[in-house]
Amino acid sequence: MVESLQIKQATKGADTPLMALTTATCMEVVMAAEHPTKRARFREKNNNWRGGRTITEHGYVLVRVGVGHPLADVRGYAYEHRLKAWLAGHDVEGKHVHHDDHVRHNNGDSNLIPLTPAEHRAEHRKPGSNKKLPNEPNVTVECACGCGAEFLKFDSSRRSRRFISGHNRSGRFMKGHAKNVHEP
Repeated sequence: MVESLQIKQATKGADTPLMALTTATCMEVVMAAEHPTKRARFREKNNNWRGGRTITEHGYVLVRVGVGHPLADVRGYAYEHRLKAWLAGHDVEGKHVHHDDHVRHNNGDSNLIPLTPAEHRAEHRKPGSNKKLPNEPNVTVECACGCGAEFLKFDSSRRSRRFISGHNRSGRFMKGHAKNVHEP
């Protein structure tokens, strides 16, 4: 009985009950029904409120911006580094925002660089990697076995190739190959 009265009061003046009941008011109604002397404490009224800033387990800073913000997740939080790059006028849609000094909580404007996902992968690539860089051309090379066959240097997975499929490092074709010209 108390619940239905409080829900009617919460929805008063709204077109539909769903429009009037936000998550906060719904929680307040439930809390008031269960504990008439206690009220739910949200955001600033909660003792654990830290100003809408939190640090993820991976070291990134999350900031409360509200559910309607274009960079917000379903809870209304956005990554601070993406937010600062967006406020600085950078296009961050479909891009990664890279920390130049690799310190995830250092969100200074000079430290943030918007990159495409391919550029960002290349930035974090291990030294000595022979994979194709994002803007590197895929040139034609000769087979390292000396047969004279030509092929593209990088395969579809961006890995560097030196031999044609079926050739081995000893300079001979594998058994069963159609052109077995290296066999004595």
